[in-house]
Formats: sequence, C-alpha cells, structure tokens
Amino acid sequence: MIKGIIFDLDGTLVNSIEDISDSMNRALTKYNLETHDVQFYTDHIGQGLYKLTEDSTNMQDVDNVYAELLSDYAENYLNKTAPYPEIEALLTQLYADGLKLGVNSNKTDAYTKAIVDKLFIVPFVKVIGDRKDVAKKPDPTSANEIMSAMNLKADEVLYIGDTDHDIKTAFNADLKSIGVTWGYRSEAQLKAAGATYIAHSVMDIYEIIQTINKSI
Repeated sequence: MIKGIIFDLDGTLVNSIEDISDSMNRALTKYNLETHDVQFYTDHIGQGLYKLTEDSTNMQDVDNVYAELLSDYAENYLNKTAPYPEIEALLTQLYADGLKLGVNSNKTDAYTKAIVDKLFIVPFVKVIGDRKDVAKKPDPTSANEIMSAMNLKADEVLYIGDTDHDIKTAFNADLKSIGVTWGYRSEAQLKAAGATYIAHSVMDIYEIIQTINKSI
C-alpha cells in the first residue's frame, strides 16, 4: 500500500522555468554572453543551477555567472513561479487521506525549502534540496533520507517527477515512479528512463495511487 509520496519540485509541483530563465539571462548579459530562450532552459534544467550555468555559458566565466545568477535569483525567484493548476488540491487530498509527503529537488536547498514554505500550506514530512557534500539526484541519498523520516519502506512510497533524473532516482532507491508530462521532459523520455507510471494530468496521480492501493 502506498503511504508516502516523494515529489520533485521544479516541473512537477511548481512551474519555475521563467524565473530561472530571466535570472540566468540577466547574469549572462552582465558578462556579455549569449542569452537563451525558455525552451533552452527547459531542455537543460534538472541537474542543479551550477550545471545549468555550465550549459548556458558554454563553460565561459562559469563561476562569475553562477555567482551573479544566485544573487539575482535570490531577489526574483518568486516573481512568476507558482504551483501548477490542481497541485494544491492534489496535495490537500493526499494529506487528508493520511499520506506522508516529501520533496526532493536538485535546486539549492535554501530555495527548495523557501518555495515550498511560501507556496504550500499542506505540511511535508521533509523537504530536501541540493546540499553541499551530498550527491545530487539521481543519487538516492536524499530520497532515502526522506523515506526514513517518513518511517516507511520502499514498497510503501512512490516517487513523482518530470525528468529522467527523477525516474533514475526512484530506481536507485528501489521505488516505483510516476513520470509527469506537464514538466520539462516528454512522455517518451520518461518511459525510456523507466517510469513505472505516466501521469498526463495532476489528478492522474491520485487515480494511479488509488488503483495501486485498491489492487493490494
């Protein structure tokens, strides 16, 4: 029976790509580097802001641009970022059903916690972003930490995300996964990564959980 859910953040719970794009482009402009459209950032996001900076700069002035990005993003990370439609209703229903909720992101830990705290009312058991000296997804360390905080076993937890890194994280933590198609990767990419289930709408998640639990 599914008793806990670990969610990715960007592209799964919240649409944050425009704030990331805007901050990165301002940082690139400061160092006279070429800027990119939102689709570029959509295609390259998922491995943390430093890796995104490397991709965006073509390895030029990476540390300077990254420092400027963090400075800009600190002031602007909630300008346009918001939960996807129906996400709040889903979280409320899952919490009401007694499921334990967690968040595991490759976004910097401080921003991950701040966004969850500011945008969601439903309590999460544990929220973890990218931390110094802890491997990023698809390493399962943070997912396992969340699962431990939930006091649940792997067969009681589902991992939900929108990128191949999320699906691989689930696999590495021995968790079943739901790949969501409203985020930053296609259904084909999620299936190729090994997603156990695919959700095309937010409420598909609830139906998948209900189906799993009714079959047990």
